[in-house]
Amino acid sequence: MYSAGLRAETTLSAMIASPTLNPVVLTMLFSLLPTYMVGLKIGFSLLVILVVVPLICRVLPMREIPTEARGVPAGPIWPGGADMSPATGPEPALQAIIGVITTYLKNLWYIIKLTVPLMLLAGLLGALMATLLPQDMILTLPFSVLALVVIALVGVFLPVPIAFDVVVTATLLGLGLSHGYVMALLFTLGAFSIYSYFIVATSVGPRAAWMLAASVAVLGMLAGGGVAETYHRWQSDRALEMLLQGSLPQQGPRLGALPWRRRPITGR
Repeated sequence: MYSAGLRAETTLSAMIASPTLNPVVLTMLFSLLPTYMVGLKIGFSLLVILVVVPLICRVLPMREIPTEARGVPAGPIWPGGADMSPATGPEPALQAIIGVITTYLKNLWYIIKLTVPLMLLAGLLGALMATLLPQDMILTLPFSVLALVVIALVGVFLPVPIAFDVVVTATLLGLGLSHGYVMALLFTLGAFSIYSYFIVATSVGPRAAWMLAASVAVLGMLAGGGVAETYHRWQSDRALEMLLQGSLPQQGPRLGALPWRRRPITGR
């Protein structure tokens, strides 16, 4: 049971880490976004990988654990694929090549059959959501908890390519979107999507998919509203206070009343 749980943890952790912690995305993050947002994204991503995913795998019911954990002999490595058990005797070279090609095509067909329909469905739902979303209203939206919840849920739902979350959030930040909303989108867009939900629900189970989606959404709200927006407001208030202190008139005599500035001597 422990080995099966470890495989589930590895799969889910790799799914979270791949679009977030690869070198290209990290380089873009440090180049386009403020340092504190980069730190929040990396920190919360590690929190999901190291804490949330193990907890989810720990509470999964037995029916969502693979059969190897219950003492049932393991089947093929790929469900529906060819059996990879070792042969009983030497195999001719031509037969081995044909066997490799056949096994590869069977496994490739299984992956295509499983993922392509889910990719098309996720892309259709994401395009529909992006079309119906009022973009002009979002840019002028004042910060509120209700709007933060909606934006975080939209970020969890939308399927986007790798590094697209960095580009779109940097653009929205430049257009003046609230830092809390930007941080919520930055974390949720790359961490999970409707396509990830389909994959997790098919391979691990719907309960794990719902728990992972809810965890990413809650952490996105916390990163956006609880940390990023609070820090940005504190930083803005501090900068405004420093600016006002610097613009106050200096206490003391005026330039015209300085003791060393004497009136010119004129003759009578």
